Amino acid sequence: MAQAKTKEEASVVDIKKSDRKISPLRVQLAEHARHDWVVNAEDGTTIEELLNPAYWSHIAKDLTPFDHIEVRAEDCTWLAELIVVQKDRTWAMVHLLAKHELVKNNVPLPSNDAFAVTFNPQYKWRVIRKSDGKMLQSGFNTRDEGAMWLTNYLKSLEI
Repeated sequence: MAQAKTKEEASVVDIKKSDRKISPLRVQLAEHARHDWVVNAEDGTTIEELLNPAYWSHIAKDLTPFDHIEVRAEDCTWLAELIVVQKDRTWAMVHLLAKHELVKNNVPLPSNDAFAVTFNPQYKWRVIRKSDGKMLQSGFNTRDEGAMWLTNYLKSLEI
């Protein structure tokens, strides 16, 4: 049976624990200990998809636990920070550290199901007709600019 420690013995143990110092052998530069990845997610990718281990199947072999992944939405509306928790050759489990909303859409889209404002890296924000995918206008720097153009376009059709 273990003997009860005296106050002096207990305080010596507590002091030893609080005096613990990190060994230089346990410290290294981040670039030697992990990889930092940047992923440009396709338009429409959701955070839920990023958290699905199968999403990473094509690059899982290159990942290691504790790797950092910065995922950028193609349309520049959000950025997610992830850390690799577990992995195998065909999957990787990641943990969401943070999601940052980068753009607030202040202009509401017109309630018209025939048109959409979408992002494309080549054309930037653009207005398309849903029925045939025809691009009506492109080159907008923000979704709000595209929404304003679409609102004005629909008003011109009513005249």
